Amino acid sequence: MYKKTKSSSSSSSKPFKPPLISNKPKHKNDADLLFRYKQLSHARNDKLANLDELIEKWRCISQTTSVQLFQLLNYADDLIFQDFLHTLSIDAERLGYSKEQDEFV
Repeated sequence: MYKKTKSSSSSSSKPFKPPLISNKPKHKNDADLLFRYKQLSHARNDKLANLDELIEKWRCISQTTSVQLFQLLNYADDLIFQDFLHTLSIDAERLGYSKEQDEFV
């Protein structure tokens, strides 16, 4: 995009630096676009915060239901919870289950 111009003294020339881009809008449309971008950015951050809350709710419900299902299926007390999750192809880390401590963290 930007090319260095050839000069006669290449050993003493400084490395090429592209021109700085100003964040100041030059036209009214640019100001409107910048304002809309900032609005969308704030909305995105709000949605991400809401997503974190939903993920935490999902994790809590998933932990509760997986324990209830384990208790229903483990009537002979011969199953291990970690193996139970593995059999169902459930990622224990995503569920918040620690294999070392054998409990949810």
